[in-house]
Amino acid sequence: MVKNKKGQMMDLPFQLIFSIILIAAFLYAAIVGIRFFMESQQKIQIQQFYADLKSDVNVAWNSAGKTQTYSFTLPSAVKKVCLVDLKSTNAFSNVGAECTEFFTSYKELAKAAGSNIFVCPPIAAWKVGAQVHYKINCEGNDCIQFSKQLYCFDVKDGKVSIHIEKKFGTPNVILS
Repeated sequence: MVKNKKGQMMDLPFQLIFSIILIAAFLYAAIVGIRFFMESQQKIQIQQFYADLKSDVNVAWNSAGKTQTYSFTLPSAVKKVCLVDLKSTNAFSNVGAECTEFFTSYKELAKAAGSNIFVCPPIAAWKVGAQVHYKINCEGNDCIQFSKQLYCFDVKDGKVSIHIEKKFGTPNVILS
């Protein structure tokens, strides 16, 4: 309520109230839209990481021998990328507290899908609708050699470096 010159209370004009409501609605829509596009970008980064890594592993697997280090971009919410051999009985014993609950709860689902790579913490992928676990294979063949049951790469400043190696005469690709 606004007072006029005589000190009496006046009602705010309908147009002013309606304008304030419209401005608030536009601001809300803008914030929701920006958040949607940011989450879409993060989802695309995670999915692109899986696709690029699979492609690079396939290139190495199809070559006689190759050694190269690749750098991939991931959202800053992703702290680790883990390779895991799900054929192992205690594959998730050293993954860390932020990922242990997820891995123990969904191990069978990931094992059924044949997954061998995970992002951690899983909420970083769930929140944007991306896959938490993924299967990297070479034209339908298991082609990754595991030096350990679980091997995690740290993501620093949204970047992870993975060394891909295929030695001459060996059938598998080693990621380190």
